[in-house]
Amino acid sequence: MNEKLMDTMSEYKQITFNIMYCIENEKFDDIDELFKRRQSIINSLSSIDYTKEESDEVVLKLELKKLECDAENIAHKKKFDISSKIKSFLNNKHANIAYNSGRAGNSMYFNKKI
Repeated sequence: MNEKLMDTMSEYKQITFNIMYCIENEKFDDIDELFKRRQSIINSLSSIDYTKEESDEVVLKLELKKLECDAENIAHKKKFDISSKIKSFLNNKHANIAYNSGRAGNSMYFNKKI
């Protein structure tokens, strides 16, 4: 087995775990740097001499496909949660605006002299 490929893909796996941790714990400031590091690892794979069979073996051994699927599921779940929070916030904002504008409109009647 190609040791350099194994080391590189192990680092890729660790960074993916870190990305998943940041998403789950809403540490979004760190994610951009982690994605840049992961992309540089992907780019460095082109300089490693390996066969398709070696890469398949490493992917199976490190369970990278399952990890990618888990990371994608976590990202979609967090996206849905945040989207729900935003919709709830917007609904509350619209209700508050409607309530306050109604009060302002009604207060004009009380300010008039009879």
